[in-house]
Amino acid sequence: MNIDELFSGIGMVVDDHVFSEGNSDRIVQIVKHFEGRGYPLVKYDSVPKLNAVNLRKLSFILLDWELVTTEDESGFPIQGMQEAQKQAKVELITFIQEILEVCYIPIFIFSNKSNTIKSELKRNKIDIEKDNLPIFIKNKSDITNDGNVKVMEVINNWIDNMPSIYVLKIWDNAIERAKAHTFKQLANSKYWPLVIWQTANTDSVNPNDELLDVLTQNIFGRMQPLSIEQAQLLKVGDVQPTQEEILDILQVQRLDSSPNKESSITGDIYQLEDKKYYLNIRPTCDCIGRKEPQCDSCKKDNCIECPDVNKVYLIKGTALTNAQAKGLFDPKYGNFKEHNNEAIIGPLMKNKFYAFKFQELIVKKYKDVEKYKIGRILPPFIRHITERYALYLQRQALPRIPNQAIGISLESVPTESQEEPG
Repeated sequence: MNIDELFSGIGMVVDDHVFSEGNSDRIVQIVKHFEGRGYPLVKYDSVPKLNAVNLRKLSFILLDWELVTTEDESGFPIQGMQEAQKQAKVELITFIQEILEVCYIPIFIFSNKSNTIKSELKRNKIDIEKDNLPIFIKNKSDITNDGNVKVMEVINNWIDNMPSIYVLKIWDNAIERAKAHTFKQLANSKYWPLVIWQTANTDSVNPNDELLDVLTQNIFGRMQPLSIEQAQLLKVGDVQPTQEEILDILQVQRLDSSPNKESSITGDIYQLEDKKYYLNIRPTCDCIGRKEPQCDSCKKDNCIECPDVNKVYLIKGTALTNAQAKGLFDPKYGNFKEHNNEAIIGPLMKNKFYAFKFQELIVKKYKDVEKYKIGRILPPFIRHITERYALYLQRQALPRIPNQAIGISLESVPTESQEEPG
């Protein structure tokens, strides 16, 4: 693993001694070590007053926990500095909370008193271990010893126990390379955004959505395979995650739990007033209100029959019980045995598996259900549902094979109510 390549990019340092060249504080040695390895650093001697969204481009952040000196060179307390230290600590914790709110980047806290930091963060609802946060805490004395700076060694050891950070940084670097490649090719014409925008307007679709699709498809299409080292991932040992942890991971792959409500697309999930879950199966290109209603009646009533009104086509999803999920699961192929009138997907809401039935379709105006949107099923899982739904619409009925032809008695066949997920 190339640690310099992994953390390539701009770093930030916040330490009250960061500009004290002749100071004996170890942060000066740490900063020189980073700069000597070619890292550009943004430096502050106090908590910066920044818009947190501007931190997203940083590769890592180094924070000093004691931003205010409370003792003189002889070790005696400096009068009146305790209150300033408390205020600086409040600002620092608020700064960390803002970082965690808007981005996911490694935060290295180097301190002379690391023992109490975790508990103090926890009191402020920053639980490093429980929430698997990218925060690394270490004594400065462990980083530098007799002029020998071991910061990269210590970070390396930390990464060995954080495969999530390792993969995130590998992926992030791959994205940046693909972005650069994409924009270099698009730069052949400085008017490319206008072309896409005008084309989208001509087709009466949202130009922002169209630009997002074009850029995303081009960037991901130009991404090279990730160079993940298996040996690096296995340094954490033989980890056996719990069932709940596995469900959490799978849910992130399948469900966006904070969907954009400005527009409607295939895969949106709603929990309507009846507390039941519904999935929008209507093609995304039809979910757009393309034109103003033509007739006066439609303009007045915004009637649901109007072909121009923004509508959603909803099918109901019902959570499977644990027993039903086990009974329908095929361990050989790792999927569910589905009838031709349904698709089973999960884990979704509350880490449950859901059967979406195709027989009934509810048509609603989007503006009437927009506030009930709670999630969105992500590709390729929504594609599995739409493909099965298309096959359902085109299915041809075949004559039933008598049970006796297979050697099954009528008494052993479950009724339809027994098969229906509860």
